Amino acid sequence: MDRYTIEENDLFRPAFELANQIARTAGDPVATNKVYEECDPKAYDFYCKLVNYSDEQEVVGKAIYSNENGLNVPKDAAIHDAGCGTGLIGKILFEHGFTNIHGSDASQNLVETVKKSGWYKDAQCIWMGTGSLPDNL
Repeated sequence: MDRYTIEENDLFRPAFELANQIARTAGDPVATNKVYEECDPKAYDFYCKLVNYSDEQEVVGKAIYSNENGLNVPKDAAIHDAGCGTGLIGKILFEHGFTNIHGSDASQNLVETVKKSGWYKDAQCIWMGTGSLPDNL
């Protein structure tokens, strides 16, 4: 049985091309950002799946569980997802009832994807480490 959907099968090539572009631009944040600005958000998500990106599971687990390893964060707490990408973390938080999620990413392309998702209250294009943050962040 095939592990991937038909749509995902069509994303293999773009996802591998994205991985190659990211690798080629490593160490050059401006060039890397250009890669993210021009990438297909679906290819980005599939790339994350291929490399077994699992931060969303760990982060969300810490936020929602009240056991000794969890933070038991209130559902209406303000949460900032720095480097939100296409919103993989925000999606899961939203699905668990969190309602005050804000995101930021250096790629306007990915920020626009997040804004369209409906999972985030707000998202902004911000380069972390390049100056002060906006007051509303």
